[in-house]
Amino acid sequence: RVAGSAVTTADIGQAACSPLYAVKIELLELTLMCNVMVGLLHINHVKGNIMQLPYRLIPVLVSLMFVGTATAQSTSTSYISTISYRLVDLDLNDGITPSLSFVHGSNETGPSSFSVQFDNSGLFSSTFGAHQQDPITLGQVNGTASAHGTLTSNGSLDSLGLTVVANAAGDGSFNLKRATIQGSSGVTNFELSPMTAIVFTANSVLTGQTKQIGDWAVSSSWISLTTYVDGQPAYTQDYKSLNSAYDVPLGNGAKIETQQNTLLVGYANFSSGNSETSFSAGTFASSDSYSPAAPVPEPSVYAMLLAGMGLIAFVKRRRA
Repeated sequence: RVAGSAVTTADIGQAACSPLYAVKIELLELTLMCNVMVGLLHINHVKGNIMQLPYRLIPVLVSLMFVGTATAQSTSTSYISTISYRLVDLDLNDGITPSLSFVHGSNETGPSSFSVQFDNSGLFSSTFGAHQQDPITLGQVNGTASAHGTLTSNGSLDSLGLTVVANAAGDGSFNLKRATIQGSSGVTNFELSPMTAIVFTANSVLTGQTKQIGDWAVSSSWISLTTYVDGQPAYTQDYKSLNSAYDVPLGNGAKIETQQNTLLVGYANFSSGNSETSFSAGTFASSDSYSPAAPVPEPSVYAMLLAGMGLIAFVKRRRA
């Protein structure tokens, strides 16, 4: 991956969810409603005794008291912090003290930005910060999808904190809902002394939360170095990614995955002169949701419904 290049939604693919699943959910909901209505009508006409209706409703009410619901929603988060570097002397006898000088003096962080896209549309937003970085934020909402980015820094790399969060939920239809956000620390240029190596490290936390089949949360983070050798750029990057799709058996609860990483990139200047190099850090989060946001029956619904209908049959048999 090229340092500083944009991560597009094509990088994460499409959520693998068959349209047959949508049809199945609709049929199950319809079946549930029809069964309850038939049960109520049957109770109402047993022996023509309307006064017994409240008592015979008890099994139905009991079966509905324990109905569980699931909501289609996915959330992805990417966070980078604690960026640091160390210098290594490659020649202890050359009399040169390893050093690094930032092109912009004491300001170590370059202009930062956030970009947002929803549902593969052209909606795009950016916020830029100065080299002496003040905290910047970006929040965007598009229907049932949202994206939020935060960058905190006092101007130095070790104080940089970069967070992006993408959230998508079904809107009642079976159309794909997607939220995507990318954050960048910007490019920080510096010069490295001769016969000196530099190693950058950063902490990264990636999180994906999904709640239902059709939800997909993708997050990634990276740090990059770009060095010019004979006028040609050379790239070094450490990239981590988390792809979380909902696959919990029987749809029992939310699925949460977390990945903690230490990112590391390095460069060695073996030349007799200073070498100009640039550093950048980035985060990316994308969330997909394909199922409706309205409550969808879980397997427990049908188990309790059968139990309730069984009680109805038992009461009818005893009073026959």
